[in-house]
Amino acid sequence: MWRISLFFRNIYLRITVTLLRTIYRLTRPTLPANNFNSKLQIPSRDKGRYIEARLYAKDSISANTTTNNDSANDTDIPQPILLNLHGCAMIFPAFGTDDEFCHYISKNTPHTIIDINYRKSPENPFPAAINDVQDTINWILSQPQKYDLSRLSISGFSSGGNLAIVAATTLMPAQTFHSVITFYPGVDMFSDPASKKAPDTKGKLIPPAIARFFHRCYIPYGIDSRDVRISPIFGDLGSFSSRLLMVTAACDNMAPEAEEFALAVERESGCDVVLQRMEGCEHGWDKNSNAGEIQEEAKWKAYSMAVDMLMK
Repeated sequence: MWRISLFFRNIYLRITVTLLRTIYRLTRPTLPANNFNSKLQIPSRDKGRYIEARLYAKDSISANTTTNNDSANDTDIPQPILLNLHGCAMIFPAFGTDDEFCHYISKNTPHTIIDINYRKSPENPFPAAINDVQDTINWILSQPQKYDLSRLSISGFSSGGNLAIVAATTLMPAQTFHSVITFYPGVDMFSDPASKKAPDTKGKLIPPAIARFFHRCYIPYGIDSRDVRISPIFGDLGSFSSRLLMVTAACDNMAPEAEEFALAVERESGCDVVLQRMEGCEHGWDKNSNAGEIQEEAKWKAYSMAVDMLMK
């Protein structure tokens, strides 16, 4: 009987996600210009499958061309590297929405940025996305002649922020990352979303029912959501070994858990932690800001803080 129930559960999730993706494509803001230098195909652990990625760099790589895994950098000097992970609630086709951020980092730091299109649920639930992140990191680590591995950092927005933190706390050895940069991540998928209260309730909050649905899509039946690869707030934060930038939004019910995580890292590990709450901003505010609005000012402040963290 449970197999039948699980079958219909999966059918329900896939049909609902298909509908949500259709609405997302029809209603999302127009994507910014593609400022990346080249496209990459990064080999995954699954034979014959590659992880789609975009590379941003100051080097004169032909724009919008596909490169193989041996030609991502044409300079003889190893470059500092930032791996970026977009937000998508683990389900939406949002690859490319961090183009403005990646371009800004490329313009204002010496870093090469790799932005990857990790797999989405419910078709590819946990741990598919973190496997893609780990495979990409290992691919970067295998190329010390191209990348300055002492300056390898990772950034992420929303669900991508969760994956970035998981990479730093669980997937990779200590000292792998110079900096971990996160914007409004969720770090606790175990606690009931209805119990999460935003510091400022005036904005547009994520409804608990929607948050629960996202969690069901990502976390397979029978998997404990306290797994530190899902909810890194339950991990050993004393072993955190990177600089951490945590940017939260006041009108976001995930802000308290992210702020608690950052303060715990600072308290237990002694690492350099910068915690910034953006007042008057909602979850994902930087993707929907307009000139002259408080969200636009907060976006450039947050991106500038990322530059400062990377340049330390």
